[in-house]
Formats: sequence, structure tokens, C-alpha cells
Amino acid sequence: MNYPVNIICNLFFLSFGGFFAGLICLIVCSASRKKGKSFRASWTLTCLALVLGFAGLYLYLAPSPYDVNVLLSLLKNNWICFAVYLGIGLICSVFPKSVFPAIFILYFAFSMVVGISSYKRYPRITSVPVSVSKTKVVIDKIHYKPENKDAPVAITVNCYSVKNYFVLPLPQVWYKIEGVTNSIMLNRIEEKPKSIVDDLLFMVYGQPEIIELELKDRTFEPVLYNLKIKASADNVQAGLEEIL
Repeated sequence: MNYPVNIICNLFFLSFGGFFAGLICLIVCSASRKKGKSFRASWTLTCLALVLGFAGLYLYLAPSPYDVNVLLSLLKNNWICFAVYLGIGLICSVFPKSVFPAIFILYFAFSMVVGISSYKRYPRITSVPVSVSKTKVVIDKIHYKPENKDAPVAITVNCYSVKNYFVLPLPQVWYKIEGVTNSIMLNRIEEKPKSIVDDLLFMVYGQPEIIELELKDRTFEPVLYNLKIKASADNVQAGLEEIL
């Protein structure tokens, strides 16, 4: 799945679970003449509206929405994720006044922790000055010394993408300038010990995709570049622009 189709599919199954359980509860409530029929009816209609809305968005945004093979492949590759969202929708619809608020609070807290931690660890810098020579590479005041003056070196940018089974009100992709290959960091920043937040972010993002920007034709005189990074909905683009 690609963004935002993955989010639409997850929310579709969440809403469908809510609609299906809400409809069953409404039928039971009507048959037994219990109170709360109007609430159940409003809840079920709201879930139905969401189901139709997300289905329409899928048909509009999916690359091949009417291709049966693509749809079957989508279900086969992500059925566990869809089943989890379906189950959450079912439970929330059966217990809308107790489970739904609790899950919403947990979701809000989870999103806040991931969002704040991501902005701290992966600041979305769009432009960074870079100075390059045969003996040194300086990236935003951080100095790197190539292990060999003639060895090829490259600036590495780590790109992190939210896994398909998470629906978070945050940017889908994040990035961080990791360093320079075949080089030693001279003014090394002391690394903090691994924490539970790091494990949480790894669970959300997984292993990063690495972009390497090779620094060619290095001379003894420093050459100034502008490292530009641009993040779109589901990918990161990085490039070097020579200034002097």
C-alpha cells in the first residue's frame, strides 16, 4: 500500500467494524425494546457514512481501484492489519460509552508521544550549509575528517516512513542527516543511552532508507554547498547545490 491509500483502507475497516457491530446492537436493542435505540441508530448511521466516505476516497485515490487482482493482493498482504482495525471498530461499537473513550485517549497519548519525539529526533530542516574539501567536510558546524583523502565520501540522510498499519495525525516521512561515509566525526556529540522512546519510534518507523549524496572532485580549497532536503507525502528528496 502507498500513502494515503493505506490510511484510507485502515479507516475503512475501522468504520466497517463499527457499522457492523452497531447494526447488530441496534437490531438486538429494537427486538428487546431496551433503551438507547436512538443513540444506537445515530452511531450506526455515522459509521455507515464513514464507510461510504472512505470507500469513495479509495475509488478516487487508489491507482487501480477496479482491478480485482490488485484488491485481492491488498487484502492478502495486509489482512492482519485490516483485521485488527475491524476488531477495534467492533469493540468500540459494542461499548461506545466505555471502550471508545478509553481507546481514543490512548490513541491521543500515543500520537502525542510519537509526534513530540519525532520532531525532537528528526527536525525537518530543509536547508543545511556544507563545506567540502579533501581534508574535511563540515555539515552545519559538525566536522568530519575523511579516513583517506582520495577515498570516496558521501553525505548520508536517513529517511523514516511510518509503517502501513499505523494511522497517525503526523507527517508520513521523516529524515535525519546521519553523517559522512568513510569519515570520522571530530566534534562528536555524546549519544544518549537507548530509551523506551527509541524502541517506540523503531516500532512506528522500522529501519530507515538511506540516501547517499556522493561528494565528487574534492579539492584542498573548501567548496561551499547548500544541502536541500524536501519531503513529500511519502518520500524524501535530497540534493547538493554549489554556492561557491
